[in-house]
Amino acid sequence: MKLFEIKAVSDYLQQFNFIKKAKRVANNVVELNFGQRESIFFDLTRGASTIYKAPSLPISSFNAPFDMQLH
Repeated sequence: MKLFEIKAVSDYLQQFNFIKKAKRVANNVVELNFGQRESIFFDLTRGASTIYKAPSLPISSFNAPFDMQLH
């Protein structure tokens, strides 16, 4: 991602006071829900990272220590 894109995302996220839910929904995708109908997804794939809005996804069963800290 370009620096101006990251700054724009940062400015957008400033409007939220808290994260209602954070969970991993795929190997490289983290979902953040701020209490609204749509969630923001962060795809952390190396060299192709993206951020997008979509409806919440069903929980996949990830049991790594990182995932347990998110729940």
